[in-house]
Amino acid sequence: MPSHTHDLRELVKVAKLEGPWEAAAKENAEFRKYWNVVQSWSEQSRYARLSSQSAQALIEAINNRKQGVIKWVKHYW
Repeated sequence: MPSHTHDLRELVKVAKLEGPWEAAAKENAEFRKYWNVVQSWSEQSRYARLSSQSAQALIEAINNRKQGVIKWVKHYW
């Protein structure tokens, strides 16, 4: 089922990964914190002026080698 959304919760649902996501978020507060940072991004926010601190927080949340969102996504990719 294709999805045309940037909503992370919806993408997790479409991919049928709600269980693994809930387990990861429950057992790992750092992952949950990073997920919340990334989830706050939207296709509209890419045009907004962000502080360098906000941009760095988003980059860290995505790319953190131990708890980052992309690491979790790649596990199921």
